[in-house]
Amino acid sequence: MSGGNSSSAAVRPAADDLSVKLKPVSVPVFLAGVAGSIALMLALFEPKISGELGFLSRLLFFALHICPAFAIAWPLTGWLFSLKLSRGVWPWLLVAAAGFLTGLVLAPWSVVLEHLFNIVETNSAMLGATSDAPLHFWSEVAEDLLAVPPKATAVWLAVNSAIAWRMQLNSGVREATPQAQIPPVPPAETTSLFARVPARMGRDVLFLEAQEHYLRIVLVGGEQLLLHGLANAILEIDANGTKGMLVHRSYWVSWSHVVRVVVDSGGGYAELDNGARIPVSRRRASAVRAAFDSLPPTAHAKPLN
Repeated sequence: MSGGNSSSAAVRPAADDLSVKLKPVSVPVFLAGVAGSIALMLALFEPKISGELGFLSRLLFFALHICPAFAIAWPLTGWLFSLKLSRGVWPWLLVAAAGFLTGLVLAPWSVVLEHLFNIVETNSAMLGATSDAPLHFWSEVAEDLLAVPPKATAVWLAVNSAIAWRMQLNSGVREATPQAQIPPVPPAETTSLFARVPARMGRDVLFLEAQEHYLRIVLVGGEQLLLHGLANAILEIDANGTKGMLVHRSYWVSWSHVVRVVVDSGGGYAELDNGARIPVSRRRASAVRAAFDSLPPTAHAKPLN
């Protein structure tokens, strides 16, 4: 099944095209950099908890704390944002909840690492002299279950604040082409999504891209990255009268800007009138092609010149 006589290799957009057109800023890469920086700072400042470890051992010790925590918190936050119950909930409350839950998971792991690196706090050593090892271990876990979640919550809120700030710097307005003038924005906003998008960008959506709990909304007049779930955004846009389709677990496109759909057994892409190629997943390829073919000519964009 195909939109032409293209080979499988030609159907899927090149990685370079996607990185330029769809991912000008990679949140996961930025997140990895933050995690590495935190581990390095902790190793350099030699907190008392690291005991007599050498620099490389300290760096590994803290990396094994920070990296798993971020790896858990990132998808966990995205999952919370995808829940139907999260609609209407203040985004930062969901971020805080993800940080707290991550702390609960991290607490026993933190104790395991302390034992692996042979790090024993003074009060723990005293307890160990009069208690058996299993009881001592679980008493440490109980202590960390009280101490770690609040710290994890604070760190995850701070990290996401940094991400949101950096994403704000990368959001902007593109020059409107003569064929794509930005329509006036109604005085009354009807959704929480558009209420956080600058009016100068208009309300004509090209596509949405989910990056876990962040949403990249690309409009004719610019783009914005928000703390917002993709599923909830689609419901809001649909209620606003814009018709489109989820063509990939992370991408939604507006039919009014789709020029053509090219798919085969391995997936494909939807080409937009601004030249962007949005990936179509293999699982959704047949449905996307059928939906596009069923549209009247006036419901989608004209072919590019």
